[in-house]
Amino acid sequence: MYYSDSIITTMQANKILALKVEEALAGVKDKIISNLNQIGDGATRALYYTSSGSS
Repeated sequence: MYYSDSIITTMQANKILALKVEEALAGVKDKIISNLNQIGDGATRALYYTSSGSS
């Protein structure tokens, strides 16, 4: 009986760990997307300023 309880406990712990890793990676993904959007916005502004200044 001890072995099956140990296996079940280990599997439950692995499931919890996998869910926490998934949550963390989702947060990282969201932050990367946000940063890329900000970089794109900055590049758009830079192009706007450089093109309007030369006309």
